[in-house]
Amino acid sequence: MNPVFGGPFHVRDETALPDAARPSSEDYAEWIRQTLGTMKAGDAGILRLRRPRPTAAFSPQDAAHPLYDGAQALARAAGFAPIERGTGGRLSIFDEGAIGVTLLAPLHAPQETMMHRYERFAGAIATALRSLDVEARVGELPNEYCPGKFSINAEGRVKLVGIAQRMTSRGYQMGAVIAVEHSAAAREALTSVYQLMELPFDRGTYGAVRDFGPHLSHARVAQAVVREIVAAVA
Repeated sequence: MNPVFGGPFHVRDETALPDAARPSSEDYAEWIRQTLGTMKAGDAGILRLRRPRPTAAFSPQDAAHPLYDGAQALARAAGFAPIERGTGGRLSIFDEGAIGVTLLAPLHAPQETMMHRYERFAGAIATALRSLDVEARVGELPNEYCPGKFSINAEGRVKLVGIAQRMTSRGYQMGAVIAVEHSAAAREALTSVYQLMELPFDRGTYGAVRDFGPHLSHARVAQAVVREIVAAVA
């Protein structure tokens, strides 16, 4: 068993599922909560990839904002289903142009290895993108949406991936949203909601993998990401 990630892991690549078969934002968030809450020592971990439905993923910090209700309504009016995720950071908005990555497993005292997990998980995804000739780097950009030390950008100027983590006393969940195809709708919704909540956001930092590799498909990105994460957690 990997001391940082636990395991072994079952891989569920659902990025090729047709639209009708993809879970709703609410159902997927509930699956994460239930799975993380019921995992016990000795259970296999799960690496699951999907193309999400249009989602506005608010953090607990967002939920405490005095304009939270208005922010949810604005996101919903823009076509993005609001959910409250269990991880930190700030609002992230995405749709089927992205790939959502979920890694979860039972692990004893996961808080002790939290930063190692962040570093290796982010490093694996950045390595996967570099293998596709995208100049991916780990690090926060000034005024990016959902800012984080382990965000992944291209060429030091455009955010491609947001990463978050949550833990219980018995396990953890790592989450990543990889913007593969540029979503003008997501960018506009982010702009509107961040303005409402008076949060900094530089629209110029919003981008996607295909801005740097127009030929890259969701399947190729998913394959590269699975390969590198599987290697990292082995």
